[in-house]
Amino acid sequence: MKRRLLITFFILMIVNVCNKPTVVVAGQEDEIDIQQILGLIEEPEPIEEILKDNVRIKYCYDESKHRTKKVFLEREVSYLYEGNLLVSESGENDIQYFYSNVNGDMLCTELIINGGRYTLLYDEIGNVEYICDENNLLICKYEYVGASPKVYENVDGEFVLNVREDFIGNINPIRYQAWYYDRESKHYYMGKGIYYDVENNLYVNNQYKVKNARSSEPAIIRTIVQAYSYYMSSPTYGVTDFANDCVTRSEWNNGKRWYDGLNQTELVARCIFAENNGRKEDSGNNGYYDRVAITVVIINRVNSDMDISPYGAVTRNSQFSTINPGSYDKYLSDTKDARLVKDKTNSAWQEATLLACTLAYTTSLDELKYIRTIPSYISTQTFFLSVNYVYDNKAFSVFNNSWYYGGSPIRKVALAGVAELQPSEDIRTLLAPYYIKGYNIFFEYY
Repeated sequence: MKRRLLITFFILMIVNVCNKPTVVVAGQEDEIDIQQILGLIEEPEPIEEILKDNVRIKYCYDESKHRTKKVFLEREVSYLYEGNLLVSESGENDIQYFYSNVNGDMLCTELIINGGRYTLLYDEIGNVEYICDENNLLICKYEYVGASPKVYENVDGEFVLNVREDFIGNINPIRYQAWYYDRESKHYYMGKGIYYDVENNLYVNNQYKVKNARSSEPAIIRTIVQAYSYYMSSPTYGVTDFANDCVTRSEWNNGKRWYDGLNQTELVARCIFAENNGRKEDSGNNGYYDRVAITVVIINRVNSDMDISPYGAVTRNSQFSTINPGSYDKYLSDTKDARLVKDKTNSAWQEATLLACTLAYTTSLDELKYIRTIPSYISTQTFFLSVNYVYDNKAFSVFNNSWYYGGSPIRKVALAGVAELQPSEDIRTLLAPYYIKGYNIFFEYY
């Protein structure tokens, strides 16, 4: 859903959502917060040392597991935070970080490095692609092999590989998916003392541990939490970046798919995450409710014999477009969020993992309710589409005060936990408050 960012301008679209008689809105039920479930798990202690090419790199953290210091080869770098955002560092270089809310993500968009101001430009999937100087001239370009960055300097209009330590493109640490890159170790620092080893494609973190069971907990919760702990402790879970060319057009036409051989639970998690990766704290984004609603759809499809398993549901052709869309061109465009390396400190990915672990052991809605509250207006739906798709393609229609999709009657048209959508001749007006905000529409056929 991300677009190339022109950082110089930000357009704030304010839509008046009052006086919409065709939308029925009610308060969300009390939620079972994911943190209550993950409270059964002890997060790992931060990594305090990494050995790279016979050099020991040591790290210090505060009580919130924010990294406050990095020491290597008699060099020392100190970090300062406001909340969870890194705002400055000092040592090798003096850097200040400035953030903007872009499509629900707080991204570093400007830096002051050793007194000079620079702007970061992101590509459509959230990687830093260019750096501009204070005169808005492109001075640096990044290219990525997986998550590994290559740095190029603009020399007379031509981008040339640059490995000098004093080049701004190498000093700037914000790279792949806006993650912080440690040049000396070639690791991304993910937060909470967890690192991603780019060269070896592995996570570096201590083990997650499950706390002692409480007698009031249903056994299914214990099983699911143990599975979650196993995956999050794994150094290989979520680390693979599937490039566009991992499947050629010819291979696609012959039945090969990008996810062949991927662990089934991880693929389901990637699907749930990609269908809506907005976080609860993101203003205007419905990801928190959508992920549970998508899980309900998967369960409903299995229990109604539409699909034989959660894995079968998400890999069925032309159903979940983030996994297996109907064409090779759609594969290139629609599956990007699912194919990227995943940040295990990201709350949306944590929740998607927990829900995928749930689906690995149960397709009971009653047991799902122990893990997460099912959002209002979500019950027996077996399909969903993005609001943007419906808005731009006029996929929905109204006839005799009833909803239709593709010429077939549908019902229980809803935004998860937000609204029941009543038939309206002016569908665009109805959907305008939710457009370009990451919402999905859930429904079922008669």
